Amino acid sequence: MPAKQLYMGRGFALGASAAASSGARFYVISAGLGLVDAELPVPSYGMTVGPDGADAIRARSIEAFDPQRWWTALRSSTFSIDWSEAFSGEGPVLIALTRPYAEMIVGDLIALPKAQRERLRLFGLALPGVLPPELIRCVMPYDERLDRIVRGTRTDFAQRALSHFASNVASLDPERDREAVFALLKRHKHPERVERPRMADADIVASIARHLRTSTGIGRLLRKLRDDDGIACEQKRFTRLYHEAVAKVGVA
Repeated sequence: MPAKQLYMGRGFALGASAAASSGARFYVISAGLGLVDAELPVPSYGMTVGPDGADAIRARSIEAFDPQRWWTALRSSTFSIDWSEAFSGEGPVLIALTRPYAEMIVGDLIALPKAQRERLRLFGLALPGVLPPELIRCVMPYDERLDRIVRGTRTDFAQRALSHFASNVASLDPERDREAVFALLKRHKHPERVERPRMADADIVASIARHLRTSTGIGRLLRKLRDDDGIACEQKRFTRLYHEAVAKVGVA
């Protein structure tokens, strides 16, 4: 199926919507296929350069896993395009990244011609820790204040930032773009850090089941659990418990 139909989740939907509303081409940085045009038919697969999970590549590697070496191999995939295609237009090129994916493609980004690097706008948490100085200025300075503007989770932070930027900022001058983001965030206070108690799986399943009587959806119920019930739960754990609760109460 086309790549844009294969991937699920709010983060991917935000990226697709940002591309559609700005008339931009949409690409996927895939840990299984390389740099993929979202319109290209691709096979279903399960792979990630994230640190854990059933699809984590490093868990299957028989030697020390090198994400950049893995990406270099992927780039010869029949599904992967060259970066030059992504830069074939004239505007800025927006990329939402988690830290593991930034570690995977950083070699390619450094190797881009200077004129193309000037067009990069990078979005994500903790990116300065893995990027060299010549790419730091490409990172748009979004922080937790984004939650005041576009609510979400840490998992979709990069895509929320990219989407907000595409609608409110994007220009051809990286320094002017950084200043514009600073100015927009300055209008908002940093969210207060809330210490939420951790609970046993069974208790969280019970809370989710209670909310399922009036609401559905993983993202919506995670917010209810955190904001209304004041319960701490990491998103991957919550997804597992959500499906347990759905099975328990018989919600379709």
